[in-house]
Amino acid sequence: MLRTLRIAAAVVAFMGCSKDPAPEEHTATPADEKPPSYNGSSEELPSYQEWTVDLGATCDMSRSGVRDGQSLVVRDPTVLSRFALRRVVMQILKSAGHADADPLAFIQRMFDTENATSGAAFADGVHCDAATNGAFANAAAVDCPRAEGALASSNGIFTSGDPDYFAPVALVHRFDLIGTSLRTCGEYRIVYAKASGLTDPSNRVLINFEGALENPNRSLAACRPVAQKLARWDYGTPDADEIDRFYFSGGDGLLPVVRAESYGLGSNQCNYAGECGQIRVALGMQEPFDFRELRFVADQSPF
Repeated sequence: MLRTLRIAAAVVAFMGCSKDPAPEEHTATPADEKPPSYNGSSEELPSYQEWTVDLGATCDMSRSGVRDGQSLVVRDPTVLSRFALRRVVMQILKSAGHADADPLAFIQRMFDTENATSGAAFADGVHCDAATNGAFANAAAVDCPRAEGALASSNGIFTSGDPDYFAPVALVHRFDLIGTSLRTCGEYRIVYAKASGLTDPSNRVLINFEGALENPNRSLAACRPVAQKLARWDYGTPDADEIDRFYFSGGDGLLPVVRAESYGLGSNQCNYAGECGQIRVALGMQEPFDFRELRFVADQSPF
């Protein structure tokens, strides 16, 4: 079952463009290939120039997105009404072969990772002081337990009007997070905010579903339909139906954003810059305001 989430490390990759346009013929190098000077040590990270690669595309510096346009951030209420947290979680579970799993229990278990084992809501989960929690493989647990662990017992997470309700507040489109391997067409985020944070700044929590959109053939040309969509969304009223299809149905040779693989399932190369996606939780129910980054791990145990 998909019940285990773990926190992962992050590294940065860069991308560049060339003077000679040939995007249809360009294919990326293998995903695990590193610049010759990089040996995995954080003290010997390659320079920006060493990470820049030829993507076979022309840079037109005269073109750019609208600073406050829909290509980067969508906050239109009509669009956001399609992104109820329950719907997103149910599609993720279905995509992983667990259509009958309880979406509420999934979110509760996610917050149970902030509880110590002795105060856990789900005894069979991974908790912040558990030896099986890979986040603390190299150091002791920090801020364990946290106040957000109380949400593991909340039944109001999907209930509008409840202080624990998580409302969709933005879609964030990070086309710029296409990595040098071209494994993805960027990262597309659905942001949820805990309702209590509207009136109580000491009771804030955000959940960000940061989905890495798989690139089907690792060519820059395969990502062109996404760029064209973003360009259209920059002006006028956003097309709720088209955005809905992009996230939940896919099209133009691309899979939908919302699927378990977009958040790390099945990937062993979880680097930053949109390589495999993650769920990022911003914790603000106690000091310090903190972040947790979580990804799916296959688990055969019952939910």
